[in-house]
Amino acid sequence: MKGGGRPVTVTRTVTWTVTKMETMTRTMEDRRTETREAGLRRTQVRSQRGNIGKVGRLFCGTTGIQPPMRNKERYREVANTKPCGTGIPVLLMDPEVYWGNPGNSEGSSFQSNNGEDEGKETGRVGGTLDAQAKALIGQEYAPKPPPPTERPHVQATGASPSFRVQISLRCTMLKMKIYYTPEYRESNDTKADSRIQKLQKMELCSYTKRLFVPALLLSVFTEHTGCGYNFTDINLPIEHIPYYFNSFPEVAQQCQENPDCPFKSSLGHKVCWGYERDCKPQNSYSTPSCPGDHRGWVKTKQDQLRTFYTQGDFGYVRDQLQEMMVMCEPTFKEDSSLECSKHLRFCRGRNIMINFTDLNTRKEPLRYKMDVLKEGQIGGFCTFHQDRLAGECDQISPLQSWGPELRYFSRLPRRPIVEKDCDVVIEKPTFILKIDAKLTLTLKVLFAAVNMYHHFCDFFNLYASLHVNSTHPSTFSTDIHILIWESFTYQSTFEDVWETFTSHPVWDLKTFRGETVCFRNLVLPLLPRMIFGLYYNTPIIWGCEKSGLFHAFSKHILHRLKIPHHSRGNNKIHVTLLSRDTAYRKILNEDELIQGLKENPDYVVQRVVYNRNMDFKTQLKYTHNSDIFIGIHGAGLTHLLFLPDWAVIFELYNCEDESCYLDLARLRGVKYITWQNHTKLVQQDEGHHPDGGAHAKFTNYSFDVEEFLRLVQVAAKHVKNHKAFKDFHNTTHDEL
Repeated sequence: MKGGGRPVTVTRTVTWTVTKMETMTRTMEDRRTETREAGLRRTQVRSQRGNIGKVGRLFCGTTGIQPPMRNKERYREVANTKPCGTGIPVLLMDPEVYWGNPGNSEGSSFQSNNGEDEGKETGRVGGTLDAQAKALIGQEYAPKPPPPTERPHVQATGASPSFRVQISLRCTMLKMKIYYTPEYRESNDTKADSRIQKLQKMELCSYTKRLFVPALLLSVFTEHTGCGYNFTDINLPIEHIPYYFNSFPEVAQQCQENPDCPFKSSLGHKVCWGYERDCKPQNSYSTPSCPGDHRGWVKTKQDQLRTFYTQGDFGYVRDQLQEMMVMCEPTFKEDSSLECSKHLRFCRGRNIMINFTDLNTRKEPLRYKMDVLKEGQIGGFCTFHQDRLAGECDQISPLQSWGPELRYFSRLPRRPIVEKDCDVVIEKPTFILKIDAKLTLTLKVLFAAVNMYHHFCDFFNLYASLHVNSTHPSTFSTDIHILIWESFTYQSTFEDVWETFTSHPVWDLKTFRGETVCFRNLVLPLLPRMIFGLYYNTPIIWGCEKSGLFHAFSKHILHRLKIPHHSRGNNKIHVTLLSRDTAYRKILNEDELIQGLKENPDYVVQRVVYNRNMDFKTQLKYTHNSDIFIGIHGAGLTHLLFLPDWAVIFELYNCEDESCYLDLARLRGVKYITWQNHTKLVQQDEGHHPDGGAHAKFTNYSFDVEEFLRLVQVAAKHVKNHKAFKDFHNTTHDEL
């Protein structure tokens, strides 16, 4: 099919014939109705031991519509068909498995072609067959195609002596690659080798969105996205890929065996993020730096390093993993499951039902509400450890834990998805977020005056949660859904950041108002205001800096948003001053400061205003290409997260909030300086807090120009002496 036109109905017969195996041939058109009525059927065909898994000949019937083959005469007719020419060579497999749908196994028994049940019912994952094994061929089905954003993958494993068939789908295009197992390599089957080489060169195409796909398989193992990996889906910073391969060695092995894998240089590195069980400190993503005094927090320097790593680095992820406990225990694959870390800070579940029908009667806007659900409106079919869950419901607050929601979890009397108790079933993994972002109402429009500092607590903890949930190669996939736990339509300057996590529209509670929804895979990620949490309430030990987790987050966002780091033709220091267009904390003599900077020939100076009139990607381009970033206390200084490693954040004045951006800079690992001599600044007035009383944040300031330039010079010296800055310029000069 070309473009977006009407699908063409294909009446050409498609046949996959395997040596010494009986097969079936069907067409899409005259078998479609029967298939829908019969459900998912698979045929088990006997074969002599030794032939199973070997490649036979590939034929394409081209004689038009053919009735289902039921006898050996028809088999002989098919066997005499010439090898593929203009036919349609298409691999076939169970349609639910093909589309990456876990499905359920009911009614999916394997049968011989005489109709007698000779197999056992088996689920989609880890199903077992008789040792005499019989390949699965002849299954015909016309599944509903996925939307263009669907990107399912399937891995099919052949029998011994074996090879693996990788099938990946892109719209209506199929490609097949064959990977050998050691047993097959040792078999020296030259005839099979030649057949495999021919198959490797073939593009397997469907001429319609209805795919007709029986395949030679012994067993099929699938997850949401499967393991037959398409390497173009690895959308990570190049420096992160070795860590990804270490986490998923099966993907690394496929890359090693695939000559088309573009990440060969990332293979073979002994590296790890830092939370893996077998991760050695010398191989971890980062090594904490604690050059300063701990001020009595701990007894030794080693304790200081360990404390920082646990508080604000991948050690925090490690602790969440170690704390995980099962709350809802499944017995069978179709059952529900739920596991959480302590205090219900992070949870993940399968086959979970949430009842949103009561939202039809809620008239008030929902945000930070702890009564969205009530008893029995969230649950699953499982062995429910109710006392265990109740014991962790000890931090009931909107943004501190999932206790306000999970305290109402209950055991359902039956499997909600299997029994069709759901109005909607969400097949893709779904992350539910309770975000720390408020919108400002103006007279004309509800616009997104969202505090960047608080909102990036949400994004950072979502990224950290991807690592906590890192159990599958699709860990960093954007083929997920995000549901924000409020009824406000999301709108903010920072909406571009969602692109780094999902390729789908962001949902809110209005999306499913009045419906009962079941989630195949559900994640309740780390929250923005957890007690002793990450970012907002992180109690950072004195004297330490450079969190690998914050560094990785910065790289991840910049990579996904495609923010470039521009090459330079000189060694000048790029200085950016962030100007405020708000009522308070304005720099009254800003023009003088800018003029003083411009008089220094070693500086490239720019003034920026970050507000809703400049999209966030453009803001990041300015920030990421700055060496010194200057601004008075305010949420805009959160941009320090995206400065280059050698940069300096100069908080012109902290307005008596000393630790906020100092701690964030320490976590990110960039140099922080601020105004020290209060006699060389002028405060416009005492400041007037909206709730009454004097307050340093609610007034404006002017600064001594000479002292300002001196502090900038201190920052410039740090930049010039930083090894990463020198390496960057050396690389730039080599390229030029």
